[in-house]
Amino acid sequence: MNSLTGKRTLLSLSRRAPIILMTGPLGCGKAALARSCFPEKSFIDLENPTMRSLACRSPKTFLMAFPDGAIIKEIYLVPGMLEAVRYHVDRMGAQGGRFILTSTKKVQADSMDGRLRIMNVLGMDVSDMDAAKVSTYNPFQVMLDGQFPGVLAEETTIESFIEALLQNHILNNINVSNLPLLRHFMQLCAQRSSLRFSMNSFASLCGISAPTAKSWIRILEEYNVLNIIDSHLFFTDTGVLCHLLGINNVKDLILDSLRTSVTRTFALNELLKGRHSKTFEPEISILTDESGPDFSSRWNQRYVMTVEPNIDVTEKTIAKVRKLEKKPGIKTLVLYLGDVTYSIGRTDCISFRDWSKLSSEIDYFS
Repeated sequence: MNSLTGKRTLLSLSRRAPIILMTGPLGCGKAALARSCFPEKSFIDLENPTMRSLACRSPKTFLMAFPDGAIIKEIYLVPGMLEAVRYHVDRMGAQGGRFILTSTKKVQADSMDGRLRIMNVLGMDVSDMDAAKVSTYNPFQVMLDGQFPGVLAEETTIESFIEALLQNHILNNINVSNLPLLRHFMQLCAQRSSLRFSMNSFASLCGISAPTAKSWIRILEEYNVLNIIDSHLFFTDTGVLCHLLGINNVKDLILDSLRTSVTRTFALNELLKGRHSKTFEPEISILTDESGPDFSSRWNQRYVMTVEPNIDVTEKTIAKVRKLEKKPGIKTLVLYLGDVTYSIGRTDCISFRDWSKLSSEIDYFS
């Protein structure tokens, strides 16, 4: 199960540069997407201990076995591999899409003088799910299940994903005895998703020092588990978020006090997927007045967005945006969980089905 949007983006980037670096959370489908686009390419899985050991001895020598390039999974696991890829591109010639690299951990990489393009992957958006015939009838079920292809295809579970992340990746960065405490820390983070967070409060609640809390937040960011935007914390997948919150069914999600936070997280992730699909910068700001709108952006015009955690737009939300409509130079939007995009006065009410279109600067009324 692959993202059609992701396929188009990857193929487009591969025509423009010899090296494509795909980053994103574990389980979001990076390697599967690469293999579906380039089935003829050799596949190197650096999570395999034997393959990783061979590559670590001399990455440049190792890559001589793949003169036509390759898909390399989890490139960050072998120090010097990115530089080795660049070395071989310079020797072999800059054929478009020669090397497709994936990394769950964020990698410091420049453009290499035009040799490299970076593609951020967060999982499937709602339109991808529709194309793959995954039901999106109930938006609460979409949020509960999350949007990782392997989970949606029932090839793995969210709990297995979290365990693999902790045991096979994050364990490289912390002491094994701290894993249970880190898991508890992630649960505390989940309770603050989409909200302003305080490092000191997190540390105190978890019984760790503020420097340790800061270090763990940095690790979770590096492994694309969460994003910190304008001092607000957002998980990169609502399925992982709901699992850490102990929300196990749609009824519990609808009745939970954190439904608004989960919906705001869902909305932000769909907006980011739309931006990434066009390789645009996110350019989204989180507004700090909790009684006002939620997000603002400067895309093809200035938007101010209010997230509505219901399948209809409530009178309370309409009253809130009426005040904003009078401000010049901005377009007011309500991001809601209903099926139809429509307008009320000068405000557009955007269905969750069109959130990624909105941020891709596509006409969501088309």
